[in-house]
Amino acid sequence: MERGYRVEGYIGLNEDRVVITREIDQLQRMVDQLRNNPTDRRILLNAWNVGELEDMKLPPCHFVLSVWSRELDFQTRLSMATDIGIQHNRHGYESIYTQMLCLIEQRGSISEPMLDELGIPKRILNSCLVQRSVDTFLGMPFNIAGYGILTQFIAKITGHMAGAFVHFGFDVHIYNNHLEQVEELLAREHPESSDPIVVFPHEWEELDDFKWDGVQIFGYEPLPWIKAPVAV
Repeated sequence: MERGYRVEGYIGLNEDRVVITREIDQLQRMVDQLRNNPTDRRILLNAWNVGELEDMKLPPCHFVLSVWSRELDFQTRLSMATDIGIQHNRHGYESIYTQMLCLIEQRGSISEPMLDELGIPKRILNSCLVQRSVDTFLGMPFNIAGYGILTQFIAKITGHMAGAFVHFGFDVHIYNNHLEQVEELLAREHPESSDPIVVFPHEWEELDDFKWDGVQIFGYEPLPWIKAPVAV
C-alpha cells in the first residue's frame, strides 16, 4: 500500500473487517519537500499528538520545528560561502568552500557558473523551534545544540547552506534547585576563541547516513561541566 498505510490484520466473525494503520516519517517528508518543493510554506515537524497526550508521562516540551528555504542572489551566496570557507580553513577542514577560496585566490574572482560547478548551494535553510516549556539551565542548551545540528544536517543533504536557527520559548524558567549553578555559570569568563562549527562526512547524502560518531565539531572550547539535578 502507498503513503505509509499498512494492513495490520483482520477482525470480525468472518474476518471481514481489515485493520489499517499508517506511519508517517515526518523527517523524511521534510527532506523530500526541501528537495522537490523548497518554497512550500508548510514544511514542519509536529510532535504534539493530541490523540496520545493523556497516555504520556510528559507531553513534548519542544513540539514544532519549522524550516523555510529561500534562493540566494549571487553576492549573498558568495558572501555566505566565503564565510564558511574561512571557518573551514581556520580548522584545517577541506570542503567545497575551501576549494572556492583557492580558486578566488588563483583567479582573483569567481563567477556564478563556477560556484555551480563546485556545488556551492544556491539556497539557504532557516529553522524555527517552538517550545512550550523551557528548562533554561539543563534543557535549553541541549535543545539548541541538537536542533542546530539537525538543521545543519538537513541543509547539507538537501543542497542548502544553513542559515538562522530561531528558538521560541513560552514558559521559560530556571528551577530553584538550579539557581546556584546558574550563578556559577554567569560568573565564568567564557573563552572568546570558542567559535564552534559542525561538519559531516562528505559522503553523507541521506537521513539514514547520520551517525553521531561521524559528526565533527571544531573550535569548541568547553569549560568544566556543572552538575545539576534534572527537575521534572
